[in-house]
Amino acid sequence: MFDNQVSLPMIRLSKVGLGLVMALLVLMVSGQVASASVTENSTVATTVEAPASAKQNSTATAETVKTPGFTFKIEGEWAAQEKSQLESWLSSTGPVMKTVKEVIGPPAQNLTVKVVKSSSGNAGEYDEYNHQITLASLQLSVLVHELNHATRDGHILTNRVWEEGMARAGEKEVMRLLRLQGIEEPGYDTNHAYGYDIYYEQNNVPTVGVPNGNIYAEPGLTLLRYEQAGYAFTKVLIENPQFLSQFDAKVFTHAGGNISQSELVAMAAEVQPVVEGSPLASWVAKQHIFDTNQQEGCYGFERINQFTVDLYCTDQYGGVAMQAGDKVAMKIVAPNKEVLFREVGITTAYGWFTFEPVLDAGVGRIKVVATAKTPTGKVKAATFYRQTGSEKGVFGVITNANVYSGIVSFSSPSGKFPPFSVSVTNGAFNAEGLESLRGQFVAKFSGEGMVAEATRNKDAAPYSLLLTAHKAK
Repeated sequence: MFDNQVSLPMIRLSKVGLGLVMALLVLMVSGQVASASVTENSTVATTVEAPASAKQNSTATAETVKTPGFTFKIEGEWAAQEKSQLESWLSSTGPVMKTVKEVIGPPAQNLTVKVVKSSSGNAGEYDEYNHQITLASLQLSVLVHELNHATRDGHILTNRVWEEGMARAGEKEVMRLLRLQGIEEPGYDTNHAYGYDIYYEQNNVPTVGVPNGNIYAEPGLTLLRYEQAGYAFTKVLIENPQFLSQFDAKVFTHAGGNISQSELVAMAAEVQPVVEGSPLASWVAKQHIFDTNQQEGCYGFERINQFTVDLYCTDQYGGVAMQAGDKVAMKIVAPNKEVLFREVGITTAYGWFTFEPVLDAGVGRIKVVATAKTPTGKVKAATFYRQTGSEKGVFGVITNANVYSGIVSFSSPSGKFPPFSVSVTNGAFNAEGLESLRGQFVAKFSGEGMVAEATRNKDAAPYSLLLTAHKAK
């Protein structure tokens, strides 16, 4: 059973759910604390292929909506307008279910799913044992997320990073395609424009991984990991829009969802052999959100988009404990080695502290070092890089400490934009014109006898790029 719990600035998912992500994202943007749940339960006899949009009401009657593979029973305290909207969304002849089927594919077998309204503390929730979607309120994106889980039902993956990551990616893709059809949810980001998404590369470090794939393990980082996993699968979808439906078909050949990471990777590679120019298995190994063997010990993590430091410890069994009331320190260093910021804070009950440095936009590349000490001893310093100033287009830094200038050339393997170059100043660069690009780009750096190259897939939103150079041959 999966659900989404939100408690800003952190979220927690303990069941299969998509509503959580939405609530968490709202919280991330608004800085408020919230929680919600989603349940699915409907009764309307028709075939569903794609939902529409809008908002709704409540009545305690049941109706049935049928779609290829799905029969939905709408139950509970839905207002009449809400029930009507759900019937429209779940109609097999409507755009929502058609788009869901296009992106996710059909379930393994005919399935009757209840859609229920209940405030269980989560934005959305899918209970695979009772075949029920529970929603805290009428929200299309949350419903779509839970439909991702419902599609896998008896094959829901026990590796929650894969399960929630695919559900989040599927949700975003369905909502993006619906937007192209004129169906939108107010305030919903279809392009991975949230702060955690923009800084995907900075977040792609070993400490973003979780023991045994338990994405809910550390509440302060659940939302970030949720977004990281979702964007990872979106990168695959950008190259193969049918990836989720084709991958699910392979999952359905197994007895259930208890599939090892190595098997999941092998199955994914059969569907999409190459991602971002690398064999899929090699690519997955570079995406640390999929790391499942984090060693026992204490760790510091920087949410670099907002200068927040998280402190937690793991035990030999994979348990995670946030470290509250401990000292954490942050130091920010400019390219010329000048210390721009140095401060100490005490972690909250959830093991995090947010610093508020004021930095000049013209500084360029900055090195952000976080240190901490727990009752068990010092924590290994966490070192992250980012730029000051503009966060538009494809922007980023050359991480090498002694590289300050040069040129970054951009090209599109599919010809989506003509080749162009931007300059590197104080170790930082910005290609604002690529903000709306949804697709693949190749970036090549050269300067001061050093070179670097990266192939990346991005959504139509800002994207922070890290390039580590080596000596030119």
